[in-house]
Amino acid sequence: MTKLSSYSIITMVICLINSMSKWISCYSELLPSIPEDPS
Repeated sequence: MTKLSSYSIITMVICLINSMSKWISCYSELLPSIPEDPS
């Protein structure tokens, strides 16, 4: 039970890190285009 719980926590953390890095890369691609285009 503890092993399974620990494994699911690790999986959740990995999934979270993956989605965070995806979001950050998308955001950093978007960010430079904001000051260039005022409209």
